[in-house]
Amino acid sequence: MFNNDYFKYVQPACRNWSLIYSGSLLNHEIGHTLSLRHTWNEDDGCLDTPLGNLYDEYKNGVCTLNQRANCWGYDPSIPTCPGSNKGKPCDEWYKISNNMMDYNQYAPHAVTECQIARMNADLTNAGNRFIHSCNGCMPSVAFFQLPDVYYLCPSSPPTGALFLNGTASFNENRWLIDICEVDPANPSVCLGNNINTGWNIGQVGRVNLSSFYTFQPNKHYRVKLIVDNSDCPPSSEFTKVIEVKNCIEPEYPPHESSLQFAATNPFSDHLTVFYTASIPGNLQIRLLNVNTGSISILLPDTEIEPGEYQFYQESSAISSGTYSLQLLFNNYLFAKTIVKP
Repeated sequence: MFNNDYFKYVQPACRNWSLIYSGSLLNHEIGHTLSLRHTWNEDDGCLDTPLGNLYDEYKNGVCTLNQRANCWGYDPSIPTCPGSNKGKPCDEWYKISNNMMDYNQYAPHAVTECQIARMNADLTNAGNRFIHSCNGCMPSVAFFQLPDVYYLCPSSPPTGALFLNGTASFNENRWLIDICEVDPANPSVCLGNNINTGWNIGQVGRVNLSSFYTFQPNKHYRVKLIVDNSDCPPSSEFTKVIEVKNCIEPEYPPHESSLQFAATNPFSDHLTVFYTASIPGNLQIRLLNVNTGSISILLPDTEIEPGEYQFYQESSAISSGTYSLQLLFNNYLFAKTIVKP
């Protein structure tokens, strides 16, 4: 249902409408796939969804009585039948919906408790057609952490090495890494110096890229990780372009580049945060519940030195929802949105 809309509205991103409303459109169509229906002009099976205001429609010189209005936005200029006493359909804010299953411009769009229950029912019923396994297993998922900028400092810990931290990848039983020099404006094309490790057996973990690849300053490199589970295709791929610069002591990188971090996302019973500091400083890690605004301090103020770190937090007691993972480093806030299903 939403494949057609993707190619019509989302893929041609040059259209202004696509840039603004494509995500809302896909959410709407996915809602249809999960048994939701339009709310304004039909019985959608939910008593808590907004029903369009009744009015006498006047369109192309034709009068049609008792129509349900669907308001794209506040609009007091919509014509009604001459002599109608029902009033305008969209001239008051209470007549205007922001529900995901209405046609409207008010994103992010809302869903009601009944709509959530209907979608959850589709996703949790035994034998449903939306959630499936492949030969009884989860497909592999590739992910790794690398700094955006690597400063080539042979005298600094860890002795000039560049570590790819792939411990957040999961369910793979083999992996390979491919590295080549690229132009950042066209990272899909290798300029040379290509190295492929070939398949390695097991999980990725931490890999010292400097042990088999020679990085040079003032160049960009594409690092690609492919992981695979031989019992559960297909393979999964994750790519990142990094910049390599000379280390000029004692100058530090720009403030925005002083810390790079990534985290398991989504997370379940544990949350792992990987971060790399290029300068010393004070670090605090906290988790903000987007829905309630409550903040949990995961790591209190701690002085750290330049280097790579991994922080582990047992999180089985954390409720499901959307969170902002925030690292406050030298009074500069770094944040990512993460989800607990």
